Amino acid sequence: MSYDPSENIAKVKCPVMAINGSLDTQVISATNLGTIRRLLPGNKRNLLKEYPGLNHLFQHCQTGSVAEYSKIEETLSAEVLQDIADWINGIK
Repeated sequence: MSYDPSENIAKVKCPVMAINGSLDTQVISATNLGTIRRLLPGNKRNLLKEYPGLNHLFQHCQTGSVAEYSKIEETLSAEVLQDIADWINGIK
């Protein structure tokens, strides 16, 4: 919990895909992506994206609460899976 990745993020040279769900209650999207965006060196192949209505597990949800996880049938949003595949294929 005391680890601060700021120095390491600033040194990254490879393309980065950093994603969050807007309803993630474990990692606050605006804070996380904002910090990564501020610290990460520019790279045209970076992808930083917030997914509206998704939780920490990238599932569509109502509240984002951990208690809701077991009630959601979706394993992972199809949009997230497609973006991961497209991003990987795009950095070849």
